[in-house]
Amino acid sequence: MSEEEKLKVHPEPIEKNRRIRASERSYICESIAERAGLKTVGKEKLKIFTFASNEASISELKRKRITLKNCNSDLVITLEALATKTICASKISSPSSRMIELLQNEGFELSDSGASSGRVDILIGNDYLSAVLTGKTHRLNNCLMLYESVFGWTLSGRDGEFNERTVGKESAGLFIRSSNESEENLSEGIRAMWDIESLGICDSEKRECDKQVIERFEVNLKFVDNRYETGLLWKRDAGDLSDNFDLAKRQFNKVRRELKNDTFVKEQLMEVIKYQKEHNII
Repeated sequence: MSEEEKLKVHPEPIEKNRRIRASERSYICESIAERAGLKTVGKEKLKIFTFASNEASISELKRKRITLKNCNSDLVITLEALATKTICASKISSPSSRMIELLQNEGFELSDSGASSGRVDILIGNDYLSAVLTGKTHRLNNCLMLYESVFGWTLSGRDGEFNERTVGKESAGLFIRSSNESEENLSEGIRAMWDIESLGICDSEKRECDKQVIERFEVNLKFVDNRYETGLLWKRDAGDLSDNFDLAKRQFNKVRRELKNDTFVKEQLMEVIKYQKEHNII
């Protein structure tokens, strides 16, 4: 869900309301958590790798308990999210007013009103995603898909009205891993992921014999009468190859025995040989 959700954040008990935006992972902006007076239920240390970074920064984040309520109904969900200063600096584009109006006419009430800014205040993760989504979907076309959530229908995909001329190109990368592994091991893992060898882009190792063949070829290569000439790359120190005389002799003796037993074939063969001799074929 990379669109704005119409919902409210409540501490426990429900006393203060704040209108926020929601997205994919279970994080919440510290400013929203402080203004809403959310209760801290624990702390966690995370190793955070930013895009293309080889070193992790260790941060201790407070875990807040949040109650999310649909603005248009009494549906309520309670979850826990880590409070951080900034979730994502890149702004998320909202559906166009024309798209919202068209979908409302079709009976789809979007969770995104398209009214507020594109800043991400909450990221709902996979741990709570199944509680937010109802499982109902509706495909509009090859580019747009609707997913029903407890806060309304969420539009996912590309709106044809947004293109490179009207929307600036923005990208954000975030890699967060919480584990007991050392920073050195994690850094090596990140580096290996971006090495071109991991993508299969690498030079095949040249064997020593291949190098020798190339060197001999270059030494023997000559330019004569506007053309290149080179000698055959005979194998050096090649041993004497055994002949197949014994095998040929056995096959010949086998044919002789068969001809003795089949006089018709023998006579036909003799006629062919006689004809070839008379005409100097053999």
